[in-house]
Amino acid sequence: MEWEQLESVPAKPPMSPRARRFIVGVQRGAAALSRHWLFWINGFWALLVVGSLLPPVLMALGMSDEGGVVYAIYSFTCHQLPERSFFLFGPDSILTTYSQPEVVAAGADPTTLLTLRQYVGSPELGWKLGFSDRMVTMYGGAFLGGVLFWLGSRRRPMQPISIWLLLLLLLPMAVDGTSHLVSEVTNLGFRDSNAWAVPLFGTQPDGFYTGTALGTLNSTLRLVTGLLFGMGMMLFAYPLMAYGFDDLADEAEQTLARNRVRLAMDR
Repeated sequence: MEWEQLESVPAKPPMSPRARRFIVGVQRGAAALSRHWLFWINGFWALLVVGSLLPPVLMALGMSDEGGVVYAIYSFTCHQLPERSFFLFGPDSILTTYSQPEVVAAGADPTTLLTLRQYVGSPELGWKLGFSDRMVTMYGGAFLGGVLFWLGSRRRPMQPISIWLLLLLLLPMAVDGTSHLVSEVTNLGFRDSNAWAVPLFGTQPDGFYTGTALGTLNSTLRLVTGLLFGMGMMLFAYPLMAYGFDDLADEAEQTLARNRVRLAMDR
């Protein structure tokens, strides 16, 4: 009975050469993506950072609607607060930063964080990047981590950094970001004065502890912690991803070779 049931199952129709060519093309693409995955992922980080320059360029060219669209897209990546962002095309230099009082004096609405983040700049001050200064170094650090992984794995497979080193690289940004949030939500203001840091750094120029512009303590901590976070994540994740993508590439290339032979036999 079982033999009769097997005989009653219709035979699988042969695949047409056109369908097999399509499958070969898909498998060729899958093999290329799997073999060169680092190029595509690292290219994404580079494109993300370079793309953050697009909205201020559009605004400077008078294309405010187009610039607003790009700002809206980048708004999903961070808070976009103007006092924590780089500005392009300012009066003193092509790249500059401003404190919150300066952007408020220029027209920013400080009522809430939502209204404050909506300020994108002006012809007099320049125009802010698509995301904050921390995001510039975080995504830039992710790109740099990819470059370091590529250099380190050229001769032999690179091992991921230890979980303890990863936590050490991630913790500074977690502490910095959380302390800013607590300071602002509770109105305690300890990140506005940064009195806690005076014993660590001693006497500094006016505004070093209280300011947010480039060169101040707050700005430096954002830039450094973002860089450490981005690099740490990639130096931990990329070696693990390499194992999976190498297996996918090997399997895709083997299947591709078999289908190429079958395609040649169909001709």
